[in-house]
Amino acid sequence: ERGYPKITEYQLNKYFKDSLKFEVMNFGVSGWTSTNSLINYILNVQSFNPNYVLIHHGWNESKVRNTPKNLFRTDYSHALTYFHEPNIIDKYPLRISLLYRILKNKFSYTPDWMFLGDATTLKNRPQINNQFDDKEELKPFKRNIEIIIQSCLQNNTKVILSTQPFSITEHTNTSKAIEQANIIMRELSKKYKSEITLLDLDDAVTINMNEVFTDLAHMNDIGNFYKGSEFSRIIINDIFGKSIVQSIPPYKIKPISYHMFSIGVFINKQKQIQMQTKANERSISLYKMIKIDAQYTFNQKNKNKPTIETSFEYDFQEYKIRRNPSWMRDIKEKALERKISIDKMIMIDANHILNKK
Repeated sequence: ERGYPKITEYQLNKYFKDSLKFEVMNFGVSGWTSTNSLINYILNVQSFNPNYVLIHHGWNESKVRNTPKNLFRTDYSHALTYFHEPNIIDKYPLRISLLYRILKNKFSYTPDWMFLGDATTLKNRPQINNQFDDKEELKPFKRNIEIIIQSCLQNNTKVILSTQPFSITEHTNTSKAIEQANIIMRELSKKYKSEITLLDLDDAVTINMNEVFTDLAHMNDIGNFYKGSEFSRIIINDIFGKSIVQSIPPYKIKPISYHMFSIGVFINKQKQIQMQTKANERSISLYKMIKIDAQYTFNQKNKNKPTIETSFEYDFQEYKIRRNPSWMRDIKEKALERKISIDKMIMIDANHILNKK
């Protein structure tokens, strides 16, 4: 609810106003792999006859990997156990206290009751030491996504594939798994080039917008707003058959330090070899590895957030105003007093906030 689907719906309806009406249905479930989504699409999603299906996967697949070959199963059953009720410690306060639920929701970005946790995932299963090195484990992921694509195309549903962006400051092995999944998404995009659209959020966000992440891959409000806006842009442009709406990156990050860092790497052969080794480990290009390390170094030295593009920040402020019932009541009262439209009053309030910043 707090992620990008509602923002995609908001942006689409804002752009088309009364000429078209959009409903964006969120079928994402926390912790689900592509296998779960494939089953959900076949048994549930396609019954709604959607015009578009947005496929945004690549992180959760890491949970079922790093398993010895003799145990790994392509339906991921090696990582799952029978379903039983999740162990939610505070389930009774959650059931009886509205105040407790509000506080829990406010101070826990991803509340633990959203996750099935121990109810579905086996703990302490045997794992291999060289994590995410076995590319064979990626075949089920590619198969699952491709079956969804083919089913959508048979149902005359348009597909938007998306890569998974992630934080470059979170140095974990899982980022390697995300990179590998992103490569598969790009491969599938090339295979179905004339039939589907790729939104490469990894390319747009991973290096350039590190401040929007709350952990390895979850985003804050600005990051989710950007993601939802980009999905809506793809759909708008597809409807018109040409580029009507341009992508607006919310951050300007073009530090001179990156270019100096890059030059230093290519001058220093030992450093270049180290970078190539790191790139090979993560299944990415040398250029991208250099850019990630340069941006990470720059971020560590400069803790100040980069400048947000004014047009993007205005859209974000307007979205926050329209989604806040008490704020909108205040807007309507002020618009009535000043004898101006609600839209104009929203613009005044949003600009006032930006000017104060």
